[in-house]
Amino acid sequence: HSCAVTSAGLVQCWGTGSSGQLGSGVANSNVPRPLTTGALPAGTFFQQVTAGINFSCGLVSAGNVYCWGANESGQLGNNTVTSSAGPLAVTTSGITNYKGFRKVKAGGRHACALHADGDLYCWGYNLYGQLGNNTTTSSLVPVKVRTDLIAGVGHWLDFDVGDMHTCALDGLGRVFCWGYGALGRLGNGFAANQLLPVAADMTS
Repeated sequence: HSCAVTSAGLVQCWGTGSSGQLGSGVANSNVPRPLTTGALPAGTFFQQVTAGINFSCGLVSAGNVYCWGANESGQLGNNTVTSSAGPLAVTTSGITNYKGFRKVKAGGRHACALHADGDLYCWGYNLYGQLGNNTTTSSLVPVKVRTDLIAGVGHWLDFDVGDMHTCALDGLGRVFCWGYGALGRLGNGFAANQLLPVAADMTS
């Protein structure tokens, strides 16, 4: 499925919707359909939307993230495993000094969001370490990507999310990746999974 934000700040999705990932109350659609916004605060406008395998997430102008669709691995980030056909707010109560997010990206069954202070938080499926918190335990709420064990890594400038891995750009222009490492996905010269950010090998 795919989603887009209109010039008016509204979300429209189309494609397969059997898990509620279209957010419009229809199972499938071959044309864009508007997201049901009944649970959103009045006057909510989206700045960004991203589509995972069977769920979607969007960033609104206030800096909050909402997700909808399948939730068997906690990919909606709302501290449940209950799927939703409409947008639900990602839980932020565990984030110290929460100031809002600047970007959100959905992967296979996990998602990540860049906090206003440059920290990166991820949630959902974590069998391969794609949440970057040095565990393989899935999380129903956002957990901070750990940088405390890696010398020289400060805050993140940007990031992207793959099916089962995640990569991010730091303030020195370096790329770090973590999660599923098969076929060289992490760019560090090895195929092993990584539970923490590992620098991509730029020597070539």
